[in-house]
Amino acid sequence: MSVISELKTSPVVIAAIDVGSSAIRMEVSEVRPDGSIRSLENLSKGVSLGKDAFTSGHLSEESIQTACQTLAEFSNVMKTYGVTRYRAVATSAVREASNSDMFLDRAFMRSGIEVEVIDGSEENRLTYIAIYESVRGNLDLQNSNVLIIEVGGGSSDISFLQNGETLYSGTFALGAVRMRQALIEVKGDIKQRVRILDRQIKNTVNTISATIPLDQGNEIIALGGDMRFAARQILSEQDPEKQVWVIERKEFNKFCTEIMKFDVEDLVRRYGLTYAQAETVVPALLCYRNLADKAKAERIHVLGVNIRAGLLLDLARRESGVGVEIFDRQILASARALARKYHAGDAHVEQVRRLSMLLFDQMKSEHGLGSKERLLLEVAALLHDVGSFISTRSHHKHSQYIIQSSEIFGLSASDMNLIANIARYHRKSLPTRSHLPYVSLERESRMIVSKLAAILRVADALEQEDSNKIRNLKIIREDDKDRFVIEAEAEGDVTMERLSLEGKSNLFRDIYGKPVILRQVDRIE
Repeated sequence: MSVISELKTSPVVIAAIDVGSSAIRMEVSEVRPDGSIRSLENLSKGVSLGKDAFTSGHLSEESIQTACQTLAEFSNVMKTYGVTRYRAVATSAVREASNSDMFLDRAFMRSGIEVEVIDGSEENRLTYIAIYESVRGNLDLQNSNVLIIEVGGGSSDISFLQNGETLYSGTFALGAVRMRQALIEVKGDIKQRVRILDRQIKNTVNTISATIPLDQGNEIIALGGDMRFAARQILSEQDPEKQVWVIERKEFNKFCTEIMKFDVEDLVRRYGLTYAQAETVVPALLCYRNLADKAKAERIHVLGVNIRAGLLLDLARRESGVGVEIFDRQILASARALARKYHAGDAHVEQVRRLSMLLFDQMKSEHGLGSKERLLLEVAALLHDVGSFISTRSHHKHSQYIIQSSEIFGLSASDMNLIANIARYHRKSLPTRSHLPYVSLERESRMIVSKLAAILRVADALEQEDSNKIRNLKIIREDDKDRFVIEAEAEGDVTMERLSLEGKSNLFRDIYGKPVILRQVDRIE
C-alpha cells in the first residue's frame, strides 16, 4: 500500500486499533522514507461488545474485562515494536452502550491506550482513504456513480460518489450482529427465520433509500470480511494476498440463496468458518444483497481494505502534511449536495461563500484561525440558508437544527455543531447566554463560532438581491479612524449593500474591536 506522497521523515512504526462489535483488531506497520507502508503484524481477538450493546444497551462486565485484557496485550505488542504513534477507535457497539465512558476509562487505566469513540462520518472518511488508495488502476471513480457499502456488526456505512465526489454519506442501524440479535427470540425453522430476517432488512433498506440514492449506483464497492468470504467462494480464489475481487451480482445473489439454507453448525463444517463468523455471515450477506438489489450495478468490486488501513494511511498522511485538499473537496461536495436537497444551492450561497473566504484569508492576523476553521466557515456559508426550506421567517434558526441533524462526509458531529451555530448567527440576534446550543460549547469553540459568524454576517450583507454585484474586495484596517474599510469592486450601485452592512456588522465590531464600512472603488490595488 502506498501513501499519497513521499515522507520526509525517517521510518516510523505506527499502529491502528479498531474496537468493533465482534472483535478488537490491531495492525502494526512501518512507514518507510519512500512513503510506503509495510505491515509488521495483524492481531485480532473476538469480543462480543455488540451482542451486549444491541440487546441490553450496555457492555457486560465479562466483555469489559476481556476487552481491557486484549488492549493491555496489544499495548505490550506496541512497546515491543517501538510504536511511536497510534490511533485506537471504537465504533457502533461502544458508541451505543450506556456505560461507554466507564469502559473507556477502565481500558485506559488497564492498558494505557486511549480509545476514541468515532461517529459514522469519521468511519466513512477513514474508509474512503483506504478505498482511494486501493482502487487506483482498478476502478475509475471520476466517471462513475459509485456506492460504497460496508456492513459491520452494528451498523452499515454507505456513501454515494458521483464523478469522484462524495455527495451523500451516512451510517445506518443495519448490522449483522444487530440483525441476528433481533431474531434470537423468534421461533421457527431456518427457512422461516431467514424469511423474517430478510423482511426486516428490506424495510431498513427502503428507509435508507430515502437518504442515499441507491438506485443511481452503477458501480458497487463492498468492504468487510463477509463479502471477502463470499467473493472467494464464488471465484474459487485461494490467493491469500489478493485484495480486489470483481463478482457478478447474479452470481452473488445465487450464492446468498445457497448459503441461507445452512444453520450455524452446517456453515462451520462446510466452509471452515469459526462459530462467531458463522453466526453473522448470513445476516451480513442478506444486508449486502438487499442494498445491491436497489442499485443498477451488474457487478460488485470487493476490496480487502478496512478501517485500520484508513487509520494507518491517515496517520502517515498527517506525518507528510499532504493530501488534505483532496478530502476538503469531498467535504464541500457533500455540503453542496445537502444545500441542494433543501433548495439552497444557488448563486447567492456561492457568492457568500466566495466573499467569506476572501475576508477570512485577508483577516488572518485578526482572527488567528487556521485551515480547519476556514473549512468550517466555507461549509457554513454553503448551508446558511437551508432553513428557508421550512420557512423564510426565522430561517437562521431552522438552518441550525437542519445542519445539526444532518451528516456531511468527513465532518464529525462536533464539527457539524460548530457549523450549525455559525449559520445560526448569520442574521438577526447575536449569541447570548440564553442560547443553549451556544453556551453549551466550550469557551474556545464559542470564540471560533463568534469569529466566523461575524465574517459570515458581513459576507451575507455584501450579497444583496442575489446580484453577485461585488467582484472583488479588500479589507483595510484604518487605525487613525478606528475602523475597518472594505474596498469593493462592484457592478452598479452598492447602496443596498452599504445599508445592509450597517445593520449586520454589530457582531463584527464586538469581536474585532472596530466597526466596518463599505467603500466602492474602480479597481483594487
